[in-house]
Amino acid sequence: MITIDNNLMVRNYDFDFKEQKDSLDSSYQIVGNTIIDIKDSSKCKIKLRGNTIYIHLNWVDTLFNIF
Repeated sequence: MITIDNNLMVRNYDFDFKEQKDSLDSSYQIVGNTIIDIKDSSKCKIKLRGNTIYIHLNWVDTLFNIF
């Protein structure tokens, strides 16, 4: 979704992503209900069901901003 305001334009990403556990790159580690990117130590909550990892991703990207 893109939101346009008087001084700002942002894109909001909000979606679910799923990946097979055995297809993860070696730079990721699963600890409990969290997946950790070993390169930058970022963490993301996950749900595990069998061999499938479910991740909900949500972030905002500022496309244009006038101060």
